Amino acid sequence: MKILILVRHAETQHGFDMADKDRELKMNGIKEAETMAKRLTEKNILPEIIVSSHAKRTMQTAEKMAAVFNVANLKIEYLESLYNASPLHIKTAIAAIDDTYNSVMIVCHNPGITDFVNALKSKTTFGMPTAGVAIFTIETNHWQDFFESKNELLLFDYP
Repeated sequence: MKILILVRHAETQHGFDMADKDRELKMNGIKEAETMAKRLTEKNILPEIIVSSHAKRTMQTAEKMAAVFNVANLKIEYLESLYNASPLHIKTAIAAIDDTYNSVMIVCHNPGITDFVNALKSKTTFGMPTAGVAIFTIETNHWQDFFESKNELLLFDYP
């Protein structure tokens, strides 16, 4: 059994005078990320690894959440391929995760994260708000097989 924690980055500043990937979290976004991490901690749903887009806002979301998790040796990886990733790019990133990790958090962007969640959960269509979290249990031992394996939406939450 694997646990997949999918997170959309928290609320960001508008980027009129900067490159999109350089946009930072607003103070409210920092609070959103910390709030969601506290909720997951209270439910004892903690990642063993966080894989994030390399955009500043996703990196900050991942780092703020990791600080609240306070898990020893929690690894954070940053992938350029998750920046504004399509569902296929998200799927590819997950399939490449080492099978020794049973609980993985992915932090990325809309619309890809919403489309990906909806592809996993076929009965309901919903959007991922900023700092939104969708958690799936997946009946597999291998991340490369997760998309074809039986999954169940365990939790959908947002600040």
